[in-house]
Amino acid sequence: MSTTMNLKEAVVVITGASRGIGVSIAHAFAKAGSSLCLIARSAMELEDLAQELIHEYKISVGTWTANISDITRVTNVAHEIKARYGRVDVIINNAGIIQFDLVENSNIQDWWRVMEVNLLGPVALTGALLPLMLEQGTGTIISIGSRLCGGSSKYLSAYACSKTALMQFHQCLHREVWARGIRTFVVQPGNVDTNILVAPGAVNFDTASRDPELARRVQALKDTSTCDPQVTADLCVTLATIPEARILSGLYIDAEKSLNDIFDDISVSGRGLIQKHELYQLKIRKLTDVDE
Repeated sequence: MSTTMNLKEAVVVITGASRGIGVSIAHAFAKAGSSLCLIARSAMELEDLAQELIHEYKISVGTWTANISDITRVTNVAHEIKARYGRVDVIINNAGIIQFDLVENSNIQDWWRVMEVNLLGPVALTGALLPLMLEQGTGTIISIGSRLCGGSSKYLSAYACSKTALMQFHQCLHREVWARGIRTFVVQPGNVDTNILVAPGAVNFDTASRDPELARRVQALKDTSTCDPQVTADLCVTLATIPEARILSGLYIDAEKSLNDIFDDISVSGRGLIQKHELYQLKIRKLTDVDE
């Protein structure tokens, strides 16, 4: 791989920055010398993180308290970031929530809230900052995805729908902005212990009390949430800096797998397995798509 681009002059916007993967991503870009715009719901946690980053890395850190599903607030935050920094080089859509429940028992407002946080928020923030990136002619947009991007799972209809739609958004966005210097990715971080499962509304305990399988599924996910968030954080930095990453734009990137294998395949112009079989992207395959 060629020399990485310098992030010392970069302005990086991170949502869900005060906890879990967001904290690791903030540290990774701070270590690279970037100026950070941190967005989260908890003002106290944000301020503590900002002071820690300023003290350790001697960088500029701005904080904004916001519920990412509040579109008016998100739009205002975007305007404030543009006014303060005049540019945005990287957007990390990390904020997210989950809901374990059966569709038959779900409160539709709770179900839809997952869509608002996991899909509407990232789309709104990206849309508000994208004109600035296009004016610059460069930028990287990364959303934290899931193994359920394009997958399905009992109890997780809202979450799976939100992450699948987010992946499709990135694929469409790639077609619009790639030729204008913007790269866009969805990163699958693996099972990371982010406290997402203990957040209010993450599990419908009424359903769980009558459905032992749901309780087992939640516990199993907790038990297997052992992936290191630093791996995802470092991957985000790599995707934002390595020139070769441009050829991966629009794709689903698995933090648990080596990027080298993907680079090796996709660099075979038009002949690699990724291009041939349209891997790492969403598509409904039909009978007519299958070679006999």
